[in-house]
Amino acid sequence: LLLPAAVAQLTATNFVKYYNYEGNLAVAGTVTVTTDGTSQTLAYSLTGTEFDCAGGANSSLANSCGVHIHSGTSCEGDAGGHFYDDELVASDPWGSITYAGHFGSTVSGTTTSVETGYDDAEGRTLIIHGYDGGRIACALLTAPAPAPYLLDWDFGMDPQLSVAAGTTVTFSWSGTHNVWEVPDAAALANCDWSGGSEVAPSSVQTVDVAAPDAPTTKYYVCQETGHCDADQKIAITWAA
Repeated sequence: LLLPAAVAQLTATNFVKYYNYEGNLAVAGTVTVTTDGTSQTLAYSLTGTEFDCAGGANSSLANSCGVHIHSGTSCEGDAGGHFYDDELVASDPWGSITYAGHFGSTVSGTTTSVETGYDDAEGRTLIIHGYDGGRIACALLTAPAPAPYLLDWDFGMDPQLSVAAGTTVTFSWSGTHNVWEVPDAAALANCDWSGGSEVAPSSVQTVDVAAPDAPTTKYYVCQETGHCDADQKIAITWAA
């Protein structure tokens, strides 16, 4: 499913206890944030939330049972205030945004749209509040990983491939082939694997090559006799 250009999605998973929360609640699950223009909608599926929130938030306590984006960019300390542009948005839009009113071990639902004045929340903190309004759990909003690139590993290949940062490249083949990583472009051009290392032997027919942590180019050849000379080799560039 391709989303319109104005719409972007982020997810918060791997929740940890808020840095100064000393209670027993351990929130887990996923919150998906969809940004359309300068507003965000949160779809949540959570376990370990405050049981008292099943009956509804406490209207006399600020942030009771809230599920909110905050301005901070780390879960290791104070997550800052609510995420909105106070020069464009007259008042805090997050007060009524809650996960309250759901019974069961998993609470799930979708919030109303929240106009924040911002068009990107990547890297911000997603905070789960307890019934008393305190902050109980934190996770960072991140972009989903790109889909794996499926590479047909065979003779006569295009020797250059560029993929997005974070992309896993899946080599797959039939017949007798292997995958070796060689150190540089010269080794690739000369089919010289003497300084290389085996990524996958010929006893298998697929291997996943994980994306490096930083933008770079890596070089791969088939070491079976004559295969590299038949252009079974490739330079893969992971873009910034």
